[in-house]
Amino acid sequence: MEMNMSKMVRGWVGSVLAAMALCVGVNGAAAGLVASGGNALDTETGLEWLNLKAANGLSQAQILSGAGGFLAGGWRYATTSEVAGLAQRYVGAVNGGYGEATSGMSKDYQDAAESFVLLMGMNLGFNDSRANYNVTQYPGLWQISSQGWFMDADPTNLMVGLMEVTAVLSRPDSMTGAQYDNVGRWKVSENWSPATTEGPFASNWMVRVSAVPEPSTLSMFGVAIACALALSKRKRI
Repeated sequence: MEMNMSKMVRGWVGSVLAAMALCVGVNGAAAGLVASGGNALDTETGLEWLNLKAANGLSQAQILSGAGGFLAGGWRYATTSEVAGLAQRYVGAVNGGYGEATSGMSKDYQDAAESFVLLMGMNLGFNDSRANYNVTQYPGLWQISSQGWFMDADPTNLMVGLMEVTAVLSRPDSMTGAQYDNVGRWKVSENWSPATTEGPFASNWMVRVSAVPEPSTLSMFGVAIACALALSKRKRI
């Protein structure tokens, strides 16, 4: 009887551990970019991204000198790989020019880019009053962007990089008046401008390790038990 009970316990524990692995895998696959206290949390990397509106118009030199108190708040400049990886995950493959997005992917890119810009902070807009800096001298052009400075691969060269993520909502051809498909695009440019360059058209891509607590072992075990029960019920059906 005791031996049978022991086998049952070992079998049940094994099922729970297998279910835990499955649930963790499912949870990991659901990683994404989510709102977090006015900023954005990338659950894939655990990095919190500062909303671009918070540091709009400040140069990198000003930020590094303490302007805005961002460094004291635990923020640091994002690197080339971090900004590129962020856009790659949540917008798509790099397609810096308007014409580089094919008609088949343009709408998909536009939707993803628009969601990204609204979440990260729209600090540049053409004919869009929601932007920190609104350019109105292009009638008929509706375009929203998140763009800012990041830390170059060589921080000693006194030049900073710029990443832009843009959703083009309507873009008439200046020569023919024809309307192009809506597109989304992003581009990373290193050595773009001196570190003393101020906005108003650019902000600063800054990150810090998220303060969101890791799930406890007990809560993970509870989730695993729930998964195990669900799996066993599915097998009986």
